Amino acid sequence: MVVDEIVSPFQLPAISKLITQNKRDISYSDESILSFCKIYGSNYVDLQCTLENHHGETFEDALKWNQKFNKIKSFTPKKWIPSLPQLKFD
Repeated sequence: MVVDEIVSPFQLPAISKLITQNKRDISYSDESILSFCKIYGSNYVDLQCTLENHHGETFEDALKWNQKFNKIKSFTPKKWIPSLPQLKFD
């Protein structure tokens, strides 16, 4: 099962279920999951990057290593105006 992104807090318990069903047997705590969600939001992509870049024994170790060395940051661009591409035909 793959989760692209969590859009509601009611979906957070499903993350715990997915982690317990992982094939890597990575131990974790509820505090580490909540800490991850507080920092990076609840999305699968950052979670996967955190786990892939550190092959430690626990999720806490991977999260600490990631925070120390990778510095994944969330930001909102300033003065960004979304626009649709304009197609020009001759």
